[in-house]
Amino acid sequence: MNQEKVGIFIAELRKEKKLTQVQLGEKLGVTDKTVSKWEKGISAPSITILNDLSSILGITTTELLSGERLNKINPQKVDNTIYSNIKFYTKINKKKYLRKISICFIGVVLLFLIIIVLLFLNNNYDNCYIYELSSGDENFKINGIISLTTEKDIISINSIENISNYELDNEMVYSYEFSLNIDKEIIYKEGNISLYEYNNSDQAIYLNEVFNKIKIYVTENSNYDSVIQDDIFENENIVLKIRYINKELIEKEVNLDIKLNKIFSNNKIFYDGGNKF
Repeated sequence: MNQEKVGIFIAELRKEKKLTQVQLGEKLGVTDKTVSKWEKGISAPSITILNDLSSILGITTTELLSGERLNKINPQKVDNTIYSNIKFYTKINKKKYLRKISICFIGVVLLFLIIIVLLFLNNNYDNCYIYELSSGDENFKINGIISLTTEKDIISINSIENISNYELDNEMVYSYEFSLNIDKEIIYKEGNISLYEYNNSDQAIYLNEVFNKIKIYVTENSNYDSVIQDDIFENENIVLKIRYINKELIEKEVNLDIKLNKIFSNNKIFYDGGNKF
């Protein structure tokens, strides 16, 4: 099928019928721009409107696709024309089919990639936090961290240093126990003052030494029904509680508030030299 020849033929017949491109397009349910493309040989009429277009122009479909009137019908020529046009429209339909397949394939690939990205972000984005621990009492210095990841949660206090509370140097302790509490829930405890006998003064130590001896390390898998929960740190209500028996065999208690300072969270896509940007 010669699109340019057919286009010229359509234009000639349209003018013979004294139709504008707009009028012809309205009769066929297409725009005048579509008709213009036919006549310029840029595109060919859809196979679904060939019969209507031929009827409006007063010719047969075979003549339309041949781009000329066939006054003396040559069977061989007609057969060749029909074969050529079937081949032409089959090619067009094949292209449309391949285009639809390509669009569907691209859509499926994009959907798959979006799902992968969403799963990646859900499992890896903004779910790793590291907090630096500090004392709520200016008399003490705390060295510790809290690390929350998708695999493990860790609370670690390496040292507690008394820097200015001199009264602790004079307080004698027979026995002691300490616990780490988050929102009044004990997540770590060591020692038990009820198990000690208090008839041996040699075992007494200063309360300041008790602080120096305190070490805490708590770890658990993140998928466990944990006591270390991410949202529990929003209140920052963490307390180190020390209970002890003094030299007069009186039970006393010291509470040390612990503050949190978030120093890292993986809520950025890119990092430059360890710094967020």
